[in-house]
Amino acid sequence: MYQTWLLFAILSPALYAVNNLVDKHFLSNLSANSRAYLFIILSCQFVYSGILAAIHPLSFSRSQVLVGPLVGFLLYLGLWTYLSALAQEQASTVVSITLLCPVAVAILASYLLQEILMTRQYLGIALLVFGATLVTWRNTLRTDRRSISNAISLLLLFSVVAILEKWALGSSDYYSFYFLTNAGAMLSASFSLCLNPVRNSLVNLLHQMKTRGAIPVVALNESANCMAQLCLFVALAQGPVTAVNAISSFQLVFVIIYAVALGLFLPQFREAVNKKGLLQKILGAFTMLFGAYLLA
Repeated sequence: MYQTWLLFAILSPALYAVNNLVDKHFLSNLSANSRAYLFIILSCQFVYSGILAAIHPLSFSRSQVLVGPLVGFLLYLGLWTYLSALAQEQASTVVSITLLCPVAVAILASYLLQEILMTRQYLGIALLVFGATLVTWRNTLRTDRRSISNAISLLLLFSVVAILEKWALGSSDYYSFYFLTNAGAMLSASFSLCLNPVRNSLVNLLHQMKTRGAIPVVALNESANCMAQLCLFVALAQGPVTAVNAISSFQLVFVIIYAVALGLFLPQFREAVNKKGLLQKILGAFTMLFGAYLLA
């Protein structure tokens, strides 16, 4: 039977993948402190949440008021940790370990939300994790203490955030919760401006972006993030958090598909993949599709 939450759960990573590609491109080509870049993209998202608030009247439930800003703060910490990992070339390690997030979410959801799925759905989650591992696996993983520490921190942060979002979205007011989470993230990012290196980097970054005409592109790119987050909230409000979180692994597949498509026209997005690596990614993608079928 067709389930609406599944459509939104797949739309969310499809849109997040667009956002990821553009962010990665700018981080690779602009000289900037990760917290300065994070301040800019969170500012864009806060503006979009304000526009939505002006169009759609806000109505906060008690759970949303308590959890929304906290989720925003945790997301800020998670994004900062991830961007720092990119800058230190730890991305492969971080991504590989955070693929276990659906497993952690399944454990937390069963105890905290009493969310129990059918056996075939748990099998589907296992296949999604295994398929995502095939898609991203490389033989160049770093195993130093800092890389592992960053990865585990992200795993815990994103797992807790997923549970909190599911609990707060019981009232199904997506726009109000979106505004609160962005307000919490923006407030957290604002405190980073107390540091001179972040302020100086922000001024330098804005100058670079203005010179290259990148500001409108970043603003448009963050609109994809806005739609992705709203789709995620709709999916979480209607579907099981364990399944929705597992389906978010498709973001990795969408990133590869977009990169290959863009690489045909824009060399800077081209992915260097050998024949063996390509077959491994295709096998991983089909494994994930079958896993998603079992979840439906």
